[in-house]
Amino acid sequence: MNPMNTATHQKFFTSIHTMQIEQDINKIKNPDGSTNAKLLRITGENKALYKINVNPKPTSGLAVKTMSEHKRNMDLMYSELGIEVTENLKFNRLDIAIDSELDLNENLKYFCYVFELLTYSDRYANNIEIIDRKSIEYNALSSRHKGFELIVYDKAKESNNNSDFNTRMEFRYKRIESSDYSLHFKKLINRIKAMDSNIDSFNAVCIKRICDTYDRELTQNRVLSLSAFVGMYDRYIFTYEILAGLYSHAKLKTPLKQWLNDIRKSRNIEYFNKTVIKQFKAKIMRSIKIFQNN
Repeated sequence: MNPMNTATHQKFFTSIHTMQIEQDINKIKNPDGSTNAKLLRITGENKALYKINVNPKPTSGLAVKTMSEHKRNMDLMYSELGIEVTENLKFNRLDIAIDSELDLNENLKYFCYVFELLTYSDRYANNIEIIDRKSIEYNALSSRHKGFELIVYDKAKESNNNSDFNTRMEFRYKRIESSDYSLHFKKLINRIKAMDSNIDSFNAVCIKRICDTYDRELTQNRVLSLSAFVGMYDRYIFTYEILAGLYSHAKLKTPLKQWLNDIRKSRNIEYFNKTVIKQFKAKIMRSIKIFQNN
């Protein structure tokens, strides 16, 4: 994997995926009238909570590619349910999906890095990695913090290879109240814009994290050298600055550049610079703008 090639050739496609809406049951004339709306429950306040997906499968050739098309499909669904007045209708959940043609496992370090930067401000988030026990490949990266979730997952595997895309980043906004799409897209855009401004402080966090892990692995005799450790944990050493911090901590006598050149003779080790994240931001923002403005 060449980090610059990954960033240069990356393409993104934005859509709205799962939603949840809430409406007074008395204002719904045909509660089971739409195949795109699944009734989850009736609340104690006599409101119907629906799970919504008006975005057909991409393989059908009918994928919703624009906001205007999404809203037309929503209006059709409201009509099918017999909802004539939407003034008091409330969104409870909105999932914004951003798809990529890149394979998750072939570009795992890249996706791990952008995942970490996208969730960096959620200091107390529950971040986990989900691995397929049969293939020992990664199925997903998951972050949950209050009413926000970010799931990066293997869309090809999840769809049994029936999707046009290989990897999906799903930004899930839960426990929301506003039905204003622009408000939630603004939250997403602000999160993306903050990525490169977080890099330096994120590097510092990663240096401490990787150094603590190195010390623990040495104490437990799991690794016998820094080169072996870097081979095991390369996926979490995203930048040259993180490697330099680890190398300084290890107190080896060989100059870092010479040591790194020797290591690269036997394994492929690459790192991301700020240009990679700037290109990621530009491409993902373009994808969002295309969806919102059409």
